[in-house]
Amino acid sequence: MSTVVSSLLSRFHATRSVASNRTNVLRIPVAVFLLATLTGVSMAQSGTKGVAAGKSADEEWLTLKTLANPSQRSRPAVNDAVAAEATRRNVIASLRSDADKLKDFQSKHATHREAKEAKRLEALLLVQAWQIGDAVSDARRNQLVSEIRGDPSIPEAKRAEVAALADHVGVEKRPGLSGPAKLLAYEQIIRGLNVEFPTMPNGYEALVQVAKHSDDSKARALAREVAAMPAAPKAVRDEADALARRYDLIGKSLPEIAFPVLGPGNVAERAQRKPVIVYSWATFARGSIALAKDIAANAPPGIAIIGVNLDTRDLAPARQLATSEKLPGDQVYDWMGRKGDLAQRIFLLDPGVAYLVGRDGIIRSVSAHHDLKAALASVRSL
Repeated sequence: MSTVVSSLLSRFHATRSVASNRTNVLRIPVAVFLLATLTGVSMAQSGTKGVAAGKSADEEWLTLKTLANPSQRSRPAVNDAVAAEATRRNVIASLRSDADKLKDFQSKHATHREAKEAKRLEALLLVQAWQIGDAVSDARRNQLVSEIRGDPSIPEAKRAEVAALADHVGVEKRPGLSGPAKLLAYEQIIRGLNVEFPTMPNGYEALVQVAKHSDDSKARALAREVAAMPAAPKAVRDEADALARRYDLIGKSLPEIAFPVLGPGNVAERAQRKPVIVYSWATFARGSIALAKDIAANAPPGIAIIGVNLDTRDLAPARQLATSEKLPGDQVYDWMGRKGDLAQRIFLLDPGVAYLVGRDGIIRSVSAHHDLKAALASVRSL
């Protein structure tokens, strides 16, 4: 199963502590479960014309089978709210029109080998329209999604694609959900999808993403749960295990952990008797650069800052970027990147993560990036 592209993802946290290009925690979980590069925010009418009279069923299908592919829809610039609203309405009309074409194909060619695929694509288009505000086709959409989910003659991966997108949008549309409540709703959706579609491995990865954005106790427990799931792919279990081990660092001494790797007089030792913030970054993760700049702009005086770079091989571009962007603190580089000794010992395997360390060298938090503003406000008391 392929992972949905970042077009489905946007920021969740209101603060820039998550950084400008980090993915939206509340969209990641179900997006990871999806099977195709769908987007519910297509920005222009489809260029597909009506099916010409007299075409064979196969010829008609060739003109229809890509209708749910967002690459078929261009995205013109929209400069004001009025134009944006007009574009949104046009996109909804376009999506519904294309859904009608697929429905018409099914009516005319009910026994065609692609009739059920046409039905599935019709459902996807209506869900995409719903995602950007269409409320007209509720009954039709819900019926289609239900029928597709329950049709064992449709491949499980194709059914899961429709189900995951529909469930994802359903959570988006629930009014009044707080951040934690929405995260819990996504977790419940993912668990349901895992039961409904047990051979789809990306559901387990989605649970890891939920864990990464949960509070400390929930994150540790959920990561350990996924790490122990025999049905989860080994790579996902390994990722979950590393996340659980990251949370196990709380209460341990950073200088003691770093000493075998960095030796005496290392950056962690030099920072003792000061509160410390440790953050990870990489040139390929722009959000992690934004996180570093947030730290530089908001860290109170008197604290130590350590940056851990996760680039690999040629580190010259990373060093140049750190200088040109004035990334804060002492920088640690290792040509092995996230597989480097320090990154592995402190499980700092993703760019854009921040730890808080007390004056005594004890790690107090491994999730400061969730709410950097609050974390920096508390750092002086560590």
